[in-house]
Amino acid sequence: MQANQQEQVFNFLSDPASHAQVAPVIRIDTHGAAVFLAGEHAYKVKRAVRFPFMDYSTLEKRRLACEAEVAVNRPHAGKLYLGAVPITLSAQGFSIGGSGEPIEWAVHLKRFDENQTLDLLAERGELSADLVPKITKAVLAWHGRAEIHDVNQSVDALSGVLEETIAELLAARESFPPERLAELVERLRGSFAANRPLLLTRGREGQVRRCHGDLHLRNIALIEGEPVPFDAIEFDEDIAVTDILYDLAFLLMDLWQRGLFGAANICLNRYLWCCPDLERQLRGLALLPMFMALRAAIRAKIGVLPDASGRRSPAGQALAMPYFRAASAFLTPSRPRLIGIG
Repeated sequence: MQANQQEQVFNFLSDPASHAQVAPVIRIDTHGAAVFLAGEHAYKVKRAVRFPFMDYSTLEKRRLACEAEVAVNRPHAGKLYLGAVPITLSAQGFSIGGSGEPIEWAVHLKRFDENQTLDLLAERGELSADLVPKITKAVLAWHGRAEIHDVNQSVDALSGVLEETIAELLAARESFPPERLAELVERLRGSFAANRPLLLTRGREGQVRRCHGDLHLRNIALIEGEPVPFDAIEFDEDIAVTDILYDLAFLLMDLWQRGLFGAANICLNRYLWCCPDLERQLRGLALLPMFMALRAAIRAKIGVLPDASGRRSPAGQALAMPYFRAASAFLTPSRPRLIGIG
């Protein structure tokens, strides 16, 4: 299905009549999906796009991705994920889960209050101190249930993510200060090389698991007073199978980037305090600057990705710059200080 044909499906899902309702359907667009909020239901359609890190270019790939998203998220957010459904076409027109020919696929979710994702709570100043420990508890629960995986494959995959991110940043070098971009590239590669032995050690200790993979504030929703992570990575196991501290680093980076330094510190300290293997995680803290820098660099990369016409969005480039600066800052050496408190 071409992009213009897929837009016909989007128009169908945007029509309240398609959902037997009169209230407007809310549409939310991202690089990889279009989400349609209709009454008590939500339908998420993968865009017919192909990036170096994500390929939804065929109907079969989108079907498999929808089924994988449901399978990955159900153990942790089972109340939200209702299944993968076909969008069909018959002589009577389009239908959700109809008997006609499947021409598109969607993830069917139970709708929650879209104003209760944690990024919006943070923007409204509603990310309270008593909520942060609950967020950490939810992350610990996810990591505790996560399957342990092979260490060598995950370290090689993380190296691939790093090099792919660098390649995308260099492809958009006109968007960033040249000297600072060169410095960031050098520091990312140097930090990874220096930390590779520790990454391998942690993998042998069982710290490489099938994680969420995209654990930032927008992918955690407050439902019935409890934070629920959702929308875990389903399109690439090499991204999702990683060190648990790299998974946590996305959340820490997001909090830090928003200026929520206290929340980031509470989150990290509560994670360490409540984890079952404190000494291992303390040794792993040496990885956090690299992990957080890479997470920030990935967000910068996404901001400068070209659209279907090959153009880079000025708005995306503007959003990329704070993440680029953050990535550089996380890897900038700082003078150690000893502070005594009495």
